Amino acid sequence: MKDEHLSEELRQILLDDEQLDREIKRVEDALAGAEQKALEQVVQEAQCLVSVIVPAFRSAATLKRTLQSLAVQSMVNNLYEVVVVLNGPDDGMVQLLEALTQQPQYSNLRWVRAARTGAGHARNIGLSLARGEFVTFVDADDSVQPRFLEQLVEEVGPGIIPVAPILNYQGSELVEENALAERILQNAGKSVPVDSVPWMLGFNACKLVPIELARQVCYREDLTSGEDVVYFATALAGKKLHFHFPTQEDCAYRRYITAESVSRQQSSYEFNVEDRLDCVAALQEVKDRDNQGALDSLISSQYGFAVRYLQEHPALAPQAGGGSGGSLPVRFSLADGQQGQGNQPGICLLLLAIFGYVRNRGCEGRCRYGPHLGRDQQ
Repeated sequence: MKDEHLSEELRQILLDDEQLDREIKRVEDALAGAEQKALEQVVQEAQCLVSVIVPAFRSAATLKRTLQSLAVQSMVNNLYEVVVVLNGPDDGMVQLLEALTQQPQYSNLRWVRAARTGAGHARNIGLSLARGEFVTFVDADDSVQPRFLEQLVEEVGPGIIPVAPILNYQGSELVEENALAERILQNAGKSVPVDSVPWMLGFNACKLVPIELARQVCYREDLTSGEDVVYFATALAGKKLHFHFPTQEDCAYRRYITAESVSRQQSSYEFNVEDRLDCVAALQEVKDRDNQGALDSLISSQYGFAVRYLQEHPALAPQAGGGSGGSLPVRFSLADGQQGQGNQPGICLLLLAIFGYVRNRGCEGRCRYGPHLGRDQQ
């Protein structure tokens, strides 16, 4: 190439080593910047992997802690979203959410207000809005450890429902006695058939479910409590799925035990008896040949709640029952409860409560007898 074809600026660059180095560095930085921008664009356009649904009812005091724990996840921010559904009066949550969504670390946070109250209703809204391939639920008074989402996604596989550990807290103090955590720990590193561990179906937390599977079922919005049991029993039982239990640390779901927690209510006739019988009726409606074993176990647990409460408060059963006589609806077959063995006083109290429930709800039908509760035990 002849010198006359070179511009004066280029000639100076070639003749000046320092200027040449600076120009090379400028070109390299420009290329690196373009590559970084292209990479960021790919990440931004990547499909959302996980939708975290957070139903919030009067949770202004705890919601920030929940969202902060989700904002510092080890997973790349663009690969998951947080969907908050407000399903009660505004106690400051709107102001909090408006402030957080202005901050870059909460760029994946969305929130909506439900038209009416109810945790099941809020979760159904969250499911309808979810954009992720998988979904998990976090209560607005709980939090998660930094590797919670990453660990769940790492265990994803055909027919696998990944599980995270659970830690219970009373205030800031870890509760050492935690039967649920012990059960999960005992299965660490294992893939276990869902139907063999029906206790895992009794709560919303710490499971990662494919969105296509999650949307096949809706939460029962007519249940005051126990809608989580019915939802996961319907969605996961009898489908040849497996729970995979974790072996890693720093990936737990933190449950904070408070008086206000919906799933941790204090004992009452309404909660321990009437709500449990509502749950039994709902479980009976979805029970079939494939999921019968798991659902019978869940029904037995629901009856157990009622029996224990009635034994502690025996005077409430006759008052609720309003007398005996008549026949039990098929949905309350005590064959499924397995509570008859050696517990005749408890069963008598439960029968009175069921008769009262039937009278108040207007249920109809006849009882079927089974191997766990013979006629001599009625």
